[in-house]
Amino acid sequence: FDGRRRWWNFPSVEEYCSLLNSGAGAVAGEETLTPSQLRLEALCLGFRTREGVSLELIGREPRRQAGLAALERNGLVRLTADRAFPTLQGLVVADRLPLRFED
Repeated sequence: FDGRRRWWNFPSVEEYCSLLNSGAGAVAGEETLTPSQLRLEALCLGFRTREGVSLELIGREPRRQAGLAALERNGLVRLTADRAFPTLQGLVVADRLPLRFED
């Protein structure tokens, strides 16, 4: 991942090594992420860590604020003036938290 584009190698170790030994590249595919996908990736990473997510990244739209308030009410995030941090309960379901804030 280079910040906008990601790529992946062949999953078979044998095939991967064979391609490298033959001088060929071992990249099986790649994709360029849209701004919306990049934002979702940042939310996913933030909600999986103690660093949390900036409220600016979440956004100030009423529906996003309502989602954030619901997560806080349910004990899944703790809010400060500028960040949303996953609680221990939130870390258990961290992969689902960003879905509240998709575009």
